[in-house]
Amino acid sequence: MSFWQRGCSERFTCIAEAFGGDPRSEEAVTQVMKLTRSLEFPSLDDIGVKKTDLPKLAALAESNVSNSSNPVPMMAPDYLVILERAMAGQLLQDG
Repeated sequence: MSFWQRGCSERFTCIAEAFGGDPRSEEAVTQVMKLTRSLEFPSLDDIGVKKTDLPKLAALAESNVSNSSNPVPMMAPDYLVILERAMAGQLLQDG
């Protein structure tokens, strides 16, 4: 969401308001991160993903048919950064 924020700030503002937060796109990211933490999703490591798998996963994400509908175009290197942050546990520390 942080990556896409600049491409759909109006939508994110609506999401923030739906969560009862300040009508700012950054607030949507914060609220969704709080929800994600509360749901206690397993980490990539928990589900058996290895660091060496990340480049292949990033390439698969780029080739996914839904990639073209992203509010901000993403390439494999963009996905790789997100996956590396997720693997390091850094995504849930945002917001």
